[in-house]
Amino acid sequence: MKLRFLCLVLISLMATTTFAATIGAWIQDPCGCTLSGNWTEARMWKTSSNNRPPTPTTNTGDEIKLNTPTGGTIVNTDLPNYNCKLTIAAGMNDIDKERLYIQTGAVIDMGQVQIGHGSSTDKGQWGAAYQTGGTVKAEKLIVGYFGTRGKAHGEYIISGGTLQGNSGMTGNTDRLLIGAGMTSGTGSTNPASSEGIFTIVGADATISMKELYVGGYGTFVGTGTVNFKIKSAGVSQITVSNAITLPAAGVANLNVTMCESYLGEDIILVENTGTSSVGGVFDLINGVNAIEGAQITLGKCAVYTLTYVYDASTGAHIGGNDIALIPEPATIALLSLGLLAIRRKK
Repeated sequence: MKLRFLCLVLISLMATTTFAATIGAWIQDPCGCTLSGNWTEARMWKTSSNNRPPTPTTNTGDEIKLNTPTGGTIVNTDLPNYNCKLTIAAGMNDIDKERLYIQTGAVIDMGQVQIGHGSSTDKGQWGAAYQTGGTVKAEKLIVGYFGTRGKAHGEYIISGGTLQGNSGMTGNTDRLLIGAGMTSGTGSTNPASSEGIFTIVGADATISMKELYVGGYGTFVGTGTVNFKIKSAGVSQITVSNAITLPAAGVANLNVTMCESYLGEDIILVENTGTSSVGGVFDLINGVNAIEGAQITLGKCAVYTLTYVYDASTGAHIGGNDIALIPEPATIALLSLGLLAIRRKK
């Protein structure tokens, strides 16, 4: 009788207790066939429950892994609300890195998304996500995931669609971390080992989170780079509602390039709709010291000044907490003569 009761207790505990687990792993084509590479392709998955692709989970510690250099995973449909971890990482170089392609029609609801991975048990892996459309909702997007061992490398390239926080998640921190870095050492040694690159191409994307961190997070330090590639309609800005943090211990770089036409108005790079000031400054902008008032040339002759105190709500060049580029008077004069195109999109 006692033995039967004990068995019942154990069965009850097993039925009610949830454990963090890998609920799905992307694998190479098991039959040597030519498959679509789409998330919905069942034969590309290995799961603990044999439900392929993996089914949603209520455990935020569970994890879906895209960790095999198969040529990439494509998402172009509305996926279930997973609300767990998603890791995109494989190999240790640009050729072998894992890739996720987010296309029109995609809706991805995740908790923590990790692109590139450096943990305590591996030597660091590379990953990349390419978003041309669709919607990605992430409670935390880490481009260049932190760890205690190095050489993790993550990239996120967005040219269309929407990237936003996941308001449905408990806690709802909605952080974008670029180059989240390492757990040990100082900014002079570890940043080269953990790197995150976030690239915005053109003005067709919408990017909104609560907080932005570049070059580290808390005690973690790394190298974070934000690239803005301006096209004829301008370039999409990053919008945050709480804080912009550029940790002094890490390395935060900013690159702005003119791919098509010149812009004639102020170029807003990061807008903070909250009240806090920008925490820190970028280390470099286009290779020069990115202090307040730094100047860069876009195209052949358009000179812009970097500011961290822009006010996007009024267009004032002082008194705000937004990061922007302001055209110099000579550039404005060329615009008034019609020598430069005037296009802008917030």
